Amino acid sequence: MKISALQQQILKVTVTLLGIFGLHLILKDFGYQKIYADLRGLGWGFFPVALSFFLPFGLLALSWWVLLQDHRQRAPFPYLFFVSLVANAWNNIGPVSKSLGEPTRVLLLSDRVPIRLAVKNTFLFNLIQAMGTLTAFGLGALVAPFLFPLKGAPLWITLASAAFCIGGNLLCIYWIIQKTGKISRSKGKRLRSTRHWLKWISHQIRKYARANPKRYFLSVTLAASARLSEGLVFFLIFAALGTPLTMLESIAVDVGRGIADNAFFFIPYQLGSREISLIFVTESVLQKAETSAVSASLIFRLGEISWILFGFFLGVWLLKGRSLFPGKKNLQP
Repeated sequence: MKISALQQQILKVTVTLLGIFGLHLILKDFGYQKIYADLRGLGWGFFPVALSFFLPFGLLALSWWVLLQDHRQRAPFPYLFFVSLVANAWNNIGPVSKSLGEPTRVLLLSDRVPIRLAVKNTFLFNLIQAMGTLTAFGLGALVAPFLFPLKGAPLWITLASAAFCIGGNLLCIYWIIQKTGKISRSKGKRLRSTRHWLKWISHQIRKYARANPKRYFLSVTLAASARLSEGLVFFLIFAALGTPLTMLESIAVDVGRGIADNAFFFIPYQLGSREISLIFVTESVLQKAETSAVSASLIFRLGEISWILFGFFLGVWLLKGRSLFPGKKNLQP
């Protein structure tokens, strides 16, 4: 059964409204006055929180730069860092996940390298990000029972998350080590075939990973480190709110938040689900009697919005005066 564009929009709006209503119930239960007091009391403390996003963004850009070592003179790290900010921002404002950011990444990268390489590298980097995310979340969920007194439902949810993440990574590795075979050059209508392009991308990714295993898994490690480094953001947020957590606890909060964000990807901007995940981790996992979990979630959102706005206008500036179509050079796989 095919869903029309109008039905998709109606479904998205419905889920968004339900998310907003759920977020309202959470905020109401937590107390709007307490949230307002927390945000107002943050003051200048917001700036180190916002600046701390540099670390995960920088590690992700470094992960991408490692994949382009053979072209580092034409695509230096600072340029890739700025393009990463643009891609992140445009992914968040796009109607569908990654519908704007990744094409923009290809477009901007094609100014420095051939378009065919830009397409292959963007798909490769997205797989790296996925494996890095699964590695970080799987590792975090796996060691959590040894670090925190988990019992009952929280323990089983944590173990299930670990099993899912580790299983996903093992499937990716199994897919990579399979024989790549050969792929014929495309001619005519086959060049526009989605199936052909996906087959070509699959071939190129596995070919690269098998030819450069050290570089590939170093990139995965950096992507995983980028995910775990977001714990620094929560460490600064909770410290500024007067309910400090240790760095280890802050990483646990971010891992729980990240797992919930990916599990509830169908809820636009994870409205409500993120707040519930932070409450669950702080109360059920860390067993903190009273925290500012909801306020921390909102401050984290404000930090994200700040970088999204910066990335959006940076993207407008980088794209200004250039063609939106890089041409047909090196297009044929």
